Amino acid sequence: SLWKGNGLNLLDVTTAAGKATFYGMIHDYFTIVPKSLWATIDGSPIIVLYYSSWVAAYDQTSFDYIRAQFQSDFGALPYIVRERSWTGVTTDAVYAWGAALSGSVLVGDAGIVGPGYDDSAVWNRATHQRQDRECSNFYQQGWDKIISGNPRLAFVETWNELHEGTDIAATREYGRDYIDLTARNIARWKSANGYQTASIIWLSPGRDMFESGLRIALNRGDGSWRLNRVAGRDAVDVDRLKTPPAYYILLDVDDSFVHAARTPVWLTVEYLDRGTTPWRIEYDGANNVYTASPSVTMGNTGLWKQVTFALPDAYFGGRETAGTDLRIDDLNNTGEIHYFSRMWMTKSPPGPVVRLAAVEDVVLTAGGLTNLPVTVSTSDGSAANLSLLRAPGFASLQSANGGFTLLLAPAVSDAQACAFLVTIIATNNTPSSLPDATSFKVLVPKTTTGGPCDYRLSLGGQAFAEAGGRGTVTITTAAGCAWTVGVPPPGVAITSEASGTGPGVVTFQIFSNSGAGRAGSFTIAGQFFSVEQQAATISGLSFVGSMPQIAAEANWTTEFTFVNKSAVPGQARLSLFGDPSGPLSLPLAFPQQPAAPVPLLASSFDRTLAANACLIVDTAGPQTPPVLVGSAQLSATTSVDGFAIFHFIPGDGPPQEAVVPLETRKANSYLLVFDNTDGIALGVALENVSPQTADIAVVIRDDSGTPIGTPGAMIPLAGGGHTSFDLSTRFPVTAGKRGTIEFDTPAGGQISALGIRFTPPNNALTTIPVWPMSAPAAGVSLILQPVVDGKPHSCWLTRARTQRKFI
Repeated sequence: SLWKGNGLNLLDVTTAAGKATFYGMIHDYFTIVPKSLWATIDGSPIIVLYYSSWVAAYDQTSFDYIRAQFQSDFGALPYIVRERSWTGVTTDAVYAWGAALSGSVLVGDAGIVGPGYDDSAVWNRATHQRQDRECSNFYQQGWDKIISGNPRLAFVETWNELHEGTDIAATREYGRDYIDLTARNIARWKSANGYQTASIIWLSPGRDMFESGLRIALNRGDGSWRLNRVAGRDAVDVDRLKTPPAYYILLDVDDSFVHAARTPVWLTVEYLDRGTTPWRIEYDGANNVYTASPSVTMGNTGLWKQVTFALPDAYFGGRETAGTDLRIDDLNNTGEIHYFSRMWMTKSPPGPVVRLAAVEDVVLTAGGLTNLPVTVSTSDGSAANLSLLRAPGFASLQSANGGFTLLLAPAVSDAQACAFLVTIIATNNTPSSLPDATSFKVLVPKTTTGGPCDYRLSLGGQAFAEAGGRGTVTITTAAGCAWTVGVPPPGVAITSEASGTGPGVVTFQIFSNSGAGRAGSFTIAGQFFSVEQQAATISGLSFVGSMPQIAAEANWTTEFTFVNKSAVPGQARLSLFGDPSGPLSLPLAFPQQPAAPVPLLASSFDRTLAANACLIVDTAGPQTPPVLVGSAQLSATTSVDGFAIFHFIPGDGPPQEAVVPLETRKANSYLLVFDNTDGIALGVALENVSPQTADIAVVIRDDSGTPIGTPGAMIPLAGGGHTSFDLSTRFPVTAGKRGTIEFDTPAGGQISALGIRFTPPNNALTTIPVWPMSAPAAGVSLILQPVVDGKPHSCWLTRARTQRKFI
């Protein structure tokens, strides 16, 4: 209004004329509104200011003038609340704008919440922004956060800005839902007692950030942070991508717990022990605003650990950055990223640590029953207690035989377009025990199977490399059936329309990632769609081995099995490559997570495996032509091994399957025995593991050891390339013969190979392994020893002056 009233020029409110105009607008407002309708705090009428960017200049005299003139005209001092962009001045309170779009925020003793945002109706904006209301879940979660922060003031953004979709006023669209929800939360907020008698305050990061008296205060400036799921836990790390990079995670202690009084406390921080550079805590102590703790030495074990800091002289007077009380100092010049998860503060030495395993989002069918196992443990082996902090009415915790499950029994009336948020809290009866929380979403979509509005997605999710990329999802439904797209997780942008009717296509983009791997989900037409992205780097990740043949789609499927043989958790990365080269994207399913959205489209993905745990991955999706063939490569941070089984599903006859071992050897050459007699056919799969183009030398010999192939024969393969062929077709000299074929590894390269044998009359399927050769096998001969005295013959490989028995 100041800008428009000044001829679309920014007003200098340090001048006499500017001050008069500034105050004049305030004066006119309070003159028009009857005094009986003024909102006041302790008798002072409230004035709330928007961004400072709409004035050219201001200083403290601008506000002193308003206060003096207002008191003169109306007989009361105003209560001025400025937006935090008004810096360098003093007012009665400060707030932050943007909660409707970006989520609730606590600034000083003010909490700000909003219901969502959608400015797509504003025609003259070049770009539009949207935060879905999520069936009021977004608004409710915002209230939960600010109530846990125990602010003195609460602001709702906004009452009736309908054009930006931030309104909570009664409308034809929402009725009085948001007015009633606001009233209920105001009652909760005013009845909250704070943390005066609490023995512990804590936080647990995640999509639903759980904060109970301890909170991460800011996400801007040198206190900017990012949320990731890494090594099985939700965690935050400082944002080194911004310019300039951030180095701190700023923390705020509720004033009712400790404020401006010397108090001994203990702070326990859960961190991922990855890397080698140290970090520390800096807290507001009685004698030093930035009192430094001892540094935490990193051991690069890849394990989640806890460290406890004794803070004997905590003062917590809000004297650190932006009025905060302490911070994690992760200042290092190496670029190494550290991850921090749960944090607890106690007034006595901490007790045992309670740990809840993460629970994945689930999609349920209305009218059905689902039992989700809930895994909980304590560091001292004592019993844990579970409770539901937030859950729909159809959810209940069950305990039996020392374990816990979450029973989900949604009725048909529970089906809705948005997901329900479930938060489970785990505690322990031991004094000062350190609790845990985990949150996940439960979707009960509105569907009428076979009816006019049954929605189906072409994919359940998609995985991306750290470079990012674009995705496309097809919605199948009947004409006239309306659908919407929910709010995507950070790092993902919808590039198509976010709503429509009838069959449709949704496109999205995921941006590059230079930090830890990240994963999230959003809804498309009432169905969960998951997105995940690999980390830019994983400390300790190294190549393990390769599988030279996989097949999927049409009449083939492949199942991968991996086992972490280590006593500590580890991360594994499976990468798929096509024929003749390049990434091979396949729809994948994870049968150990039956409620997860499937299939996940991926050419490479990461998973965390617990100690001694196994991971099963199946190719999925419609079995439609063409057959997709290629190879796979495994990398890991611990000792992970595995194999694949590819399944052939003939049109007539029983299914067949064969094992593809994980090739972990790196030999100069490999030898494959073939038998193409009596109608037997041998296929060969060959993979170039190296990223460089390679010419694979081939030497073919008959069963007497005599070379029979063309001298100098080569098979060219691109970097990461794959080929598979019928041996007698590619090399006709092998037709009707037995013998060996040798594949020589190029200098500095690495290959893997496998034989695939089909035996008549029903083309029985099996795989034939290769043998490594330490050097090119010149002069190789095969000697077949017949059965003697009923004992089976042996096959001997003779090379140079040595003999090796290999069968």
